[in-house]
Amino acid sequence: PTHRVDVHREIDLIEEVARHHGYDRLPTTFPAMTQPPSPLSTPIREQQLIRRTLTATGCSEAITYGFIEEIAASPFMVHGEELVRIANPLSEQYAVLRPSILPGLIDSLIYNRRREHHDIRLFEIGHRFTQGDGENSSVAIAISGAAVPQHWAENERQSDLFDVKGIVERLCEVLGIVPLFDPKEETHPALVVGHSAAIKASTVKNSTEITLGHMGQLLPNIALARGFPSAGGDIYVAELNLDKVGTIAVDHRKKVVTPIPRHPSIVRDIAIVIASAVPAADVRKTIQESAADTLSHVEEFDRYEGKGIPDGYISLALRLTFRANDRTLTDAEVRTTIESVIASLKEVHNATLR
Repeated sequence: PTHRVDVHREIDLIEEVARHHGYDRLPTTFPAMTQPPSPLSTPIREQQLIRRTLTATGCSEAITYGFIEEIAASPFMVHGEELVRIANPLSEQYAVLRPSILPGLIDSLIYNRRREHHDIRLFEIGHRFTQGDGENSSVAIAISGAAVPQHWAENERQSDLFDVKGIVERLCEVLGIVPLFDPKEETHPALVVGHSAAIKASTVKNSTEITLGHMGQLLPNIALARGFPSAGGDIYVAELNLDKVGTIAVDHRKKVVTPIPRHPSIVRDIAIVIASAVPAADVRKTIQESAADTLSHVEEFDRYEGKGIPDGYISLALRLTFRANDRTLTDAEVRTTIESVIASLKEVHNATLR
């Protein structure tokens, strides 16, 4: 019929026959599988892993616009980068492409906070744009409110820098990356100085450190300017460049399987008095470099400053775990290693045994 301008191919006539016959009368069949489906690409698999990991840490996924207003984007420009402006924006609210995922994520957090949602953890995976770096993929995290659900037997604790740091560490762990947090590097312009750090990782091939992103406390004036309540507490954020993360993860993707230890471990605790400005990561590195191969694990479990400790110093307690694969260690072997560790800490960091 001349009024059916949409019918001009054989398949259109076949569709008409099926429609008149009745779609409900056609048997349901699956298409024949002639070949296995193509495997997912590595970036997609990593994004799925990131989503599962961040969801397991209590975060909810948000999806925000790639177009934002210039006043929201400006505080997140790093190292003098230039914004990518839209030639014909619909409004000033969509004037530039986002240089970071954080502006939209923070607006989403504030939107929820102003509607009586006090404990918020959000993440988003998306693309960001700058004139120099072009387009790259990243993941951003923003948290605020209580660190754990309210419980009658415990006092409420607000989220802090170490909560977002723990989320980043967990994310890097599942990606096979050992993160390094450098508070001394030039901080992100949107983060509080002294409450932020650059997130780095070393490549396997040449041990070169690459900056993957930043984490820390959002500047309060930025949050207030976007409508965050003045008594709403602090907002902590982190952002990682997934293109760089993928490059590092390729080096670390090879898994090494070791037998379950057959011999018992020996645990020793030490407490040292050290300058408060020394990062704990530097202390761990010194211990690992000076200890024997039998040192399998080292971690901090206490930090104290106050009575009995000089000003500018802290007492740092560390737990050292020793184990050999072929024998049971003796106390004399462990004692010798600890003495070597203490001597190195004194030489490198001027630390003293407490």
